[in-house]
Amino acid sequence: MAWLFAVLGYCRLRRPGSGESEQPGPGGETAILLVRTRVVAGSAADVLDGLARVFEAAGRSGAGPALVVKREGDGCLIVTNLGRPGLASGPSFSRCRVEVRSAEPAGAEVTLSADTTALRRRALRLAVILLGVGLAVLAGAGLLCWQATAPGARVTGLAQPVLFALFLSLPAPWAVYALYRRAGRSTEMFLDSAVANAAALAGAFAAKRAKAARE
Repeated sequence: MAWLFAVLGYCRLRRPGSGESEQPGPGGETAILLVRTRVVAGSAADVLDGLARVFEAAGRSGAGPALVVKREGDGCLIVTNLGRPGLASGPSFSRCRVEVRSAEPAGAEVTLSADTTALRRRALRLAVILLGVGLAVLAGAGLLCWQATAPGARVTGLAQPVLFALFLSLPAPWAVYALYRRAGRSTEMFLDSAVANAAALAGAFAAKRAKAARE
């Protein structure tokens, strides 16, 4: 039963989660994108400048992700994560496309498309390995139980705790799925925080210009 539960976790890992979508990549492969859209107050130009500053500041922080920000056109940023996103840390994207356009009234619509393909590919490989280990554990446990019930068999007292410890490893692929989803939520929080901070900066930019105009 535990191994079937692990298989369920693997199957769910193969399907796009909440906010994720499968799209064709530049090389013909399938890319997994985590898409977030937010409407904030401020001009599109100010919000874009604010986002550039927020991501650049996060990239310069030693405790944060290693981000490189590149402008692409008037309303787009390409944010590249030079680090290796892991299941236990966020953000989990390797590349994020940020598009900002004007929205009425007097606001800006921000669309962030974070590419999490690399992390999910690693999670799937790890889940497959753990499923194989779990299947081998099941086979070994079945053999051990058969030997224990055979006539004249003698099983040491160590067999039961060892068997119990082996069975604990069976739901491990489900744990990989749970960690991957947690990394996705961490990425969503990171992106939402970046947009909120950029909106605050956009307001500061506008206030500074208004003050300079009055003077």
